[in-house]
Amino acid sequence: MYPPNTQLPVEILFHILLSSNFPLADLATFSKVCRQWYRILFPALYDTVYLSWDVPVFAARILYEHIPQQDLPITPTRLGDIRPAAPINGFRVTDYIKKLILDNRVNRQRHGFCSLESAIVAAALPKLIRLKSIEWALPWLPEKAEMFSVLSQHCKKIEHISFDIPININRYNDDQFTHMFSFANLKHIRIKDLRLAHDPETNGHIPPSLIRMMVSSPELEHLELELQENPQNEGYEEIGWLVEAIAPVLAHTFPNLKTFSLKGTANIDSEFFVNAGENSDIRSFLFRHPNLHTLELPWDWSMNALIHEPLQLATTALRGVLPNLRRFSGPTYLVALFLKLDFARGLEHLAIHDTADDEESDLSKFARSFPRLPNLQRLDFLSSYMLDSASFFEVVKATPNITELTLLWVDGDPETTRVALTSLAKLRALNLGFNVLPHLCNRSQKYVSKEQESHEVFELARQCPSLKFLRIYPEEDTPGGLDHQICWYIQRCSTGVINITFSGPLEWSNIGGDLMSDVGYYQRLYKVFTEQYWGFTPTIEV
Repeated sequence: MYPPNTQLPVEILFHILLSSNFPLADLATFSKVCRQWYRILFPALYDTVYLSWDVPVFAARILYEHIPQQDLPITPTRLGDIRPAAPINGFRVTDYIKKLILDNRVNRQRHGFCSLESAIVAAALPKLIRLKSIEWALPWLPEKAEMFSVLSQHCKKIEHISFDIPININRYNDDQFTHMFSFANLKHIRIKDLRLAHDPETNGHIPPSLIRMMVSSPELEHLELELQENPQNEGYEEIGWLVEAIAPVLAHTFPNLKTFSLKGTANIDSEFFVNAGENSDIRSFLFRHPNLHTLELPWDWSMNALIHEPLQLATTALRGVLPNLRRFSGPTYLVALFLKLDFARGLEHLAIHDTADDEESDLSKFARSFPRLPNLQRLDFLSSYMLDSASFFEVVKATPNITELTLLWVDGDPETTRVALTSLAKLRALNLGFNVLPHLCNRSQKYVSKEQESHEVFELARQCPSLKFLRIYPEEDTPGGLDHQICWYIQRCSTGVINITFSGPLEWSNIGGDLMSDVGYYQRLYKVFTEQYWGFTPTIEV
């Protein structure tokens, strides 16, 4: 295609194309206009790459781009020998990728890779020398964990890792985790592992290499651990894993730490945490990190009765802690406690995990004395049971300025719930559990036609003047699923007309299934790359 007839300087064209917040799909289209636009847009298009089960296809592309064209294996066809084309204008994706996301949530059709695909992935990823961030949420890990060591050795700029350890594969042992957690000097660490091995002393075994990786990251800014012991372990106990398992981390000070999230089944020894006369690793850790602005703590089943007790002793133990806290997420008993501390009025985001485990310790226990939080912008009720409409109304009255609300379950008087929602004049985003819209509309059926649901959303939008977005989570699901949530977009015209747009569950094709169309060719490609241009002999039989 001929370039557009324009005399604009490259600098102005660059500014127009990259500073106008165009969607990536539009940028991809613009890149096909001419070579000049391609050169301008290529770095932006490949700054972040999101892959699912198609990662071997992308990895093969990396191999192509690192082998001179004359050395690429030839594909014989009835029309003659075909050699893959060289990268356009010499651009290689490895020169620009800074963030890599591997996640199967948009495509659940496959469950792993063959040995050749695994080998190609392991050989290609360490070539991403500009990579700063890697997020691994595929339910698959390479059989040879050494791939992660090679990645950490060659991708020196990585400072952000997020690993979801799959629960449906054979677990790595400590030796393999040594490779997976071989990174250092990180700024962002997020680890999710719901199948911890058993430890007789701490109930959950934390790999020593994970401890070392955290402690060897002095510039750490974000630490998020979602860890849970395997209920099938011999000796499993429901008390959770004891935080003594990460004692070296809790004894460490990270001067730049801004976010600390401890999720899963961690037992934080709450009876010590709220008692100034007892030592508490968690409490000491929080006092040593006054710059924390985001904190999440887990439910502690041993503290069901705390909400019945006077909280004066607890507030004494925590007085002066976390002066810069802006976001807190935790169970009801800690919310009740933290809202009595000095930082409460400065909170911008509050997430309540539960409404406690019995009627006596329900959220209603302190709803009427819920302090006014004028700066709160987001409020999340994440419990799937025992939130009554009256308690919800009392809390909402104290948080009039929120712009986003998550409500996974509510029961009681629908009119009370509706009045509570319509009182939120600034509410722009509403995230609902599957039963909340039926509750608001006082209907018994969980599911109705899209036409009826559209009418219900329209009525809600009419009564909530700032509402622009409504998300409905499915039954037995939690916030965050990319391919299940139902979204309604609300557009308001200057004439007062309200338009409702529906976005249903995503349906994705099984992409990337053609990698093995010519096994012999890809075997030759892998061998040429590893022996001649990567500098090592293949160790994986393909």
